[in-house]
Amino acid sequence: MRKILFSLLAIAGILLANAPFSHAGEVDVLLQVLVDKGILSSSEAAKIKTETEHYVADELKTASSYAVPKWVQSIKMKGDVRTRYQYEKRESSTSPRHRGRVRARLGIIGNMTPDIEAGVGLASGSADPRSTNQTFEDTFDTPDIRLDYAYGQWKTPLKGLKVIGGKFVRGDYLWAPTDLLWDGDINPEGGSFNYKTSLLDGIDFWTNGGVWVLDEISGERDPFMKYIQGGLGYKEGGLDGKFAVTYYDPVNVKDGALDNSASSNTKAGGRLLSNYRAVAFGTEVGYAELFGGLPFNIDERIAVFGEYVKNTDDEDIKDDLSGHAFGFLFGHKKVAGPKTWQFKYIKAKLGRDAWLDTFPDSDRWGGATDIESHEGILEIGLTKNVNLGLDYYKTWRASNPDNKERLFQADIVFKF
Repeated sequence: MRKILFSLLAIAGILLANAPFSHAGEVDVLLQVLVDKGILSSSEAAKIKTETEHYVADELKTASSYAVPKWVQSIKMKGDVRTRYQYEKRESSTSPRHRGRVRARLGIIGNMTPDIEAGVGLASGSADPRSTNQTFEDTFDTPDIRLDYAYGQWKTPLKGLKVIGGKFVRGDYLWAPTDLLWDGDINPEGGSFNYKTSLLDGIDFWTNGGVWVLDEISGERDPFMKYIQGGLGYKEGGLDGKFAVTYYDPVNVKDGALDNSASSNTKAGGRLLSNYRAVAFGTEVGYAELFGGLPFNIDERIAVFGEYVKNTDDEDIKDDLSGHAFGFLFGHKKVAGPKTWQFKYIKAKLGRDAWLDTFPDSDRWGGATDIESHEGILEIGLTKNVNLGLDYYKTWRASNPDNKERLFQADIVFKF
């Protein structure tokens, strides 16, 4: 036992002293020398190798190794691969469209200190900010990989306040109960803050805000967006809820045009007639086991949600200035692992000039405004980190309700 302990300490010392240059092969060589000299038996050497590997792995996992900088030990890698079959058909077209698509995302996130985080993410797709899909086409071409996010985040000394800058996933910095206004793939560019504090037992208050750059135009005033959001969260027993009010203030948008538009906003001479300043209200209320625990976990969490938006600029546009979405969900709280599932339904309506047509969910008539739609989503956990998703849209333009579009997506998502 003393020999094993002594050898473990010696190997640990060598690893710590030479960590940047050490690897598993050097440990094997050292153990073989000890066996050849008769200091260790082959079985003792095998035991030491296993225990050394576990020792080093545990230190790296807990970021407690003295041999490697802590920020290196804190680096996390995450990503997913999604394969999709998509069917779409408009009543005005003669034949449906069948599409095979794939999405790949990979991110690396590290903490320089407990309060400073940086992240870089890559994704498949194209220049379209509302899609990271790569369609199967062009005779096996090699698709693009693009920057999905790149940011730095700081948890400030003021408790509950954090700030972020760069290109980032907006989830912590803008809450929305639906994708009526924001497609899930859009990662804004600019800077934001999030402040959260507890008001009373079970009641939280948060506020988000920031400035997001929309474009850089040589010789012209650059369009950008300011926003501020205030919200309340509640949780006690089986009841949970959120409510938020958001004010969006796009600047230098009127009399211009934005890239990646769905061409549904009212324009004159190709230029927008409004800055699209808007106020939005969002809410979600859920309850766990509302009916005492139904079979198949139907009521593990049942929730209703809604969102309303109003364009407050009424300079040259008078109609179609509001939009709304509402719906419900039931099933498991989270789809994670086998036999977990959740169903969601959303009814949406978005007026032609209620909101800029560069941002809404691209699966509702290509992300256009002037739409109404029904959507049903079923997500099922197949195994750990592998989910099946089924998503069905029925969408039509409010100005032409007879031409309906039906879109169906079947996804398998592999997370790692």
